[in-house]
Amino acid sequence: MFTEMCEQRTVEEISSCPLCSWTEDADGFVTNDLLLEHVAEHIHSFALRSLPWAPDKDDHDRITFERAFEKVEDWFAACNPDAESSDYKSTLPSAKPTKDLDQYFLTHEYFGESSRASSLAPTVSSDEWDEDEDEDEYDDEEEDWATFHKVTKEAVEKAGRKEVERQNILHEIVQGEDNYIKRLDVLRLLYRDRLLSAQPPVIPPKKIDKFVRDVFSKVDAVWKANEDHLRPQIKYRQREQGPWIVGFSDIFREWIRKARQAYIEYAASFPYAKFLVGHEAEKNILFRRFLDEAQADKRSNKLDYNMFLKAPIARLQRYGLLIDMVIRNSLEDNEEKRNLIIAKEEIKMVALECDARVGEMTRKVDLTELQQKILLRPGMQRVELNLDHLGRELIFRGELHRMGTTRFNWLETQALLFDHYLVLAKAVTVRRADGVVETEKYDVSRLPIPMDLLVLESEDDDPVKRSTMKGIATVNPAADKVRSGGMGRSVNSPGPGMLQNTNRNTSFGSANTGGSGKTAVNNNALENKDDKILYPFKVTHLGKETYTLFATSANNRAEWCDKLIIAKTRHAAALFAQNAEPFRLRVMADSAFAYDSAMPSQKAITIKGTPLDRAVEEVEKLFLQQGRPPPICRARVNCATAFNQPYGNHMLAVGTDIGVYVSEFDNPRGWSKVCSEVRPL
Repeated sequence: MFTEMCEQRTVEEISSCPLCSWTEDADGFVTNDLLLEHVAEHIHSFALRSLPWAPDKDDHDRITFERAFEKVEDWFAACNPDAESSDYKSTLPSAKPTKDLDQYFLTHEYFGESSRASSLAPTVSSDEWDEDEDEDEYDDEEEDWATFHKVTKEAVEKAGRKEVERQNILHEIVQGEDNYIKRLDVLRLLYRDRLLSAQPPVIPPKKIDKFVRDVFSKVDAVWKANEDHLRPQIKYRQREQGPWIVGFSDIFREWIRKARQAYIEYAASFPYAKFLVGHEAEKNILFRRFLDEAQADKRSNKLDYNMFLKAPIARLQRYGLLIDMVIRNSLEDNEEKRNLIIAKEEIKMVALECDARVGEMTRKVDLTELQQKILLRPGMQRVELNLDHLGRELIFRGELHRMGTTRFNWLETQALLFDHYLVLAKAVTVRRADGVVETEKYDVSRLPIPMDLLVLESEDDDPVKRSTMKGIATVNPAADKVRSGGMGRSVNSPGPGMLQNTNRNTSFGSANTGGSGKTAVNNNALENKDDKILYPFKVTHLGKETYTLFATSANNRAEWCDKLIIAKTRHAAALFAQNAEPFRLRVMADSAFAYDSAMPSQKAITIKGTPLDRAVEEVEKLFLQQGRPPPICRARVNCATAFNQPYGNHMLAVGTDIGVYVSEFDNPRGWSKVCSEVRPL
C-alpha cells in the first residue's frame, strides 16, 4: 500500500540494492522495476520501525512485524476512509537473498532507539564515545580492589586491615572517577547535544542558544580538567603500581591547581542553571517530555537532570572525604601522607569557595524566583521591589495569620521581609489549561511597607484564642503568667542620667512598641494545650494603617520581632553609611517635660543606628554621671519653634497648656518659664 502511494516514475536504472547489495548473489535476471520495489520494501520497513509501537529488540519476528503493520493500516484507513484496503504482501522475489532484508535494520545501530547511534541519540565522535564499550557500561556493579587485581586471600591477610582498607579506597577513587566522567558525558551528550539537535526544536530557536549557554557552558571546562589532569593519571598509576598503589597525592595536588577555576565558575553558575531548567520545564511541555525521555534513557540510570547538574559539586566534596579516609588508614608517616594532607587542604579550600559561590548565587536565584512569583495588584505600579538588584536580600519569610474584614474571617498571609520592604501577600496556585498545578504565586493585596515607614508597634501582646464561633478572645491566665514571669527581651527602666526612647510615629525613631518585651517561653504550656492559640504583634505602615499579625507560637512571634529589628537596624546603618538620611535629629529637652498617666509607662525598643538613637546617645554623653533633674512642666505640649534673640542667641520656645518655656538651643536642660498666661491671637 505504501509502495503504491509513494510510487514515482524514474528513468534511472540500478543493477543492485544499495542497502543490501541484493541480486549480486541472486539467481536469474532481475528487472529494474523489481529492484525499485525491493528498495521500497526497505523504506517501508524502516518507516514502520520509526513509529512509537515499532519493536526495538533483537528477537524480532514476523508476527510482531505484522501486528505493527496492522496498526499502521488501521491508522491509514481512519485518515483516508476512501482508500481501498489491501493485505500486505511482500514484493520481494521468491529467491531469498543471502542477506535478509530485515537483518539490515536489526544489525545496524542507527535503527535501534536504545542504541547510542540511534537517530534519537546525540551525534558523538569516536574520541568522545568508545564504540567498543559494552552495553552494560552504565551498570552500577563494580569490582572491589581484591577482585579487580586478583589478589589472593593470603596476600590480603598478610598486608593487614589498614593497608587493605587504604587500597580499597584508592580503588574506589579510580572507579568513582570513571563513573563521574560518565555522568559528565550524560550531561554533555544526552542533555545538551540532544537538546541542540532535537527536531522539531524543544526550545524556541531564539532562546535555545542562550539557554544552553547559561545551563551547560561551564561543564566542558570541568570535564576537560578531570579528563586531562586526573583520570588518565590515576588509571595509569593503577596499572603500573597495582595492586599495591603508593598513592595519588602528587596527582591530586597538580590537578586541583589546574581545575580550581573551572570548579568555582561551575559552582557559581549551578543555582541559576538549575533554576532555568526548572522554570522551562514548568511552562514548556516539550521540554518536560524531553527531560522524561532523558531520565528513562539507560545512560541516565533513571536519575533526573538535577543529579547530573550537581555532579561536579558533589564530586569535589567526595574527593575530600575519600582523601581523608586514605590518610586515616595510612600507617606510615611518609612523604606520600604529608603530601596527601596538603592536597586535602587545597581541595577543601576550593570546596569552601565553591560552597560560598553556590550560597551567594542561590540567594540571588531565590530572589529572582520571588520576583516572578509576586503579583502586585493594580495601583501599586510605583512600588519597585527590584529584587534582582545588587545587594538585595530576603531576611525572613514565613506564614502568619491576620483578620479579614470581620472578626470571624481569618486570612493566611505569606510575610516576606526583605532588606528594604515588608510584603504581606496571599499564596495562590495557578492551574494551566492541561490541569497541571503551577508553582504558587503571591497575590499582594496590601501596599508593601518600605523599611523607612515600618514601625514595630508591639511585640508582647496577650495571646488570643482563635474561634470560628466567637472570633478571638484573650487568654487571661496565660497573660497573668506572662506579666509575672518577665521572661524574654528585658527592657529596664532608665537610671539616673539616662534617656528612654518614647513612643513616636516617626520613621527614623522606629521605636514604637507596647509592653515590656517579648515573652517567648512562658506560653509554651498554652501551645501544647490548644493549637488554635495565636500570638499577636503589630506593625504599622506610617501614614497608612496598622496590621495585627498572629504567629502560631510564641517562639515564632519572637523570631519575627527579632528579624524586624535586625532589618531596621541594617537599613539604618546603610542609610548612615551612604549619607542618605533626609535629616538628623537632636534632643530639645531630656527631662523638662513629662506626662502624668494612670497607665504604666511603655518601654520602647531601641533600633540601633537610627537618628533618634544617635541623638539620645549624644545627650547621654553630654550629661554623663549627672543626676536627672525633675520635670518642670507636666502639662500638654502644644507647639515648639526656634528663634534668634536681638543679640544673636539661638533659642527654642515650647508652648504648653500652662505657659511658654524657652531655652538656649544647645542646652536641653536650660528651660525656664517666661509666660504664665497664653492668650490666643
